[in-house]
Amino acid sequence: MRPVDFFLVGQPKSGTTALATFLDQHPEISISTPKEPGWMASDLRAESVAAHGDDRKLSVASETGYQACFAKADTHARLGDASTWYLYSTDAALRIHEHNQDARIVMLIREPVSMLASLHQQYVNESIEDLTDFAAALTAESDRAAGRRVPTRAPVPSLLLYRARARFREQIERYVETFGREAVLVALTSDLRDAPDELYGRVLAHLDVTDVEFRPGFRGVHESKAPRSTLLNSVARSDAVKRPVRALLGNRRYTALQKRVVEPALMKGASRTEVPQDLREELQREFLDDVRYVSDLIDRDLVTEWGY
Repeated sequence: MRPVDFFLVGQPKSGTTALATFLDQHPEISISTPKEPGWMASDLRAESVAAHGDDRKLSVASETGYQACFAKADTHARLGDASTWYLYSTDAALRIHEHNQDARIVMLIREPVSMLASLHQQYVNESIEDLTDFAAALTAESDRAAGRRVPTRAPVPSLLLYRARARFREQIERYVETFGREAVLVALTSDLRDAPDELYGRVLAHLDVTDVEFRPGFRGVHESKAPRSTLLNSVARSDAVKRPVRALLGNRRYTALQKRVVEPALMKGASRTEVPQDLREELQREFLDDVRYVSDLIDRDLVTEWGY
């Protein structure tokens, strides 16, 4: 296959899906289908296979499958892969570099505590987290790191180690060291929400497209959701339902069905998870050095901006 030109490797629940959707509307860009193939995260894919005995939890399980993610792309389009696994993965930066040493990297970063609370709620919504209380899920991390109390539906057990997901200093450093600082654009979720036009232009310039004036129809970022029915949601997301439907439709049509029909039917709008103040302050102390690192990297006082 021809090399993928750029990778959106931002944190989960940080606007990567929205940015990928906006970029996919650009006439010179084509984002993979599914948006998050996760192919370059070889360590997380191996962990998933070890945990489940096969590749049932992987949306893309082969080189041929990865190539098929771009089957509908125009010949001259710049290809993009928007997998949030890639920032957390310890293998992905090197794998991407082996695939295309000239790849451009874009990552969106969100205030860590709100990101983790939102990620926990998403996992509850997707029926891969069985501890519905955020604090309880954090307390379970030591057990889960030892292989205990891991929900059977979790595609990759270590993805439930929430604190590790927010350690973005070491995650960003892997990409800067591998590709060089100029190849890595670090942006903030709040800018995608508050100043999408300006951020979109920065991303287009970073990706070196010809038409940097194009703008899509921007929509809301970070809309919180909850299941309409916990039982129906759990059944619809089970392997017994998802695997045969995906096998029948293929990734492209399955993704379209999920986006246009299944998700609107299963989910409804909801208020964001409120993190107790004492827990928020505890986590802020833990992540302060990471916040300072990103502040220095992008020359912006996130310690003050994020209330640390």
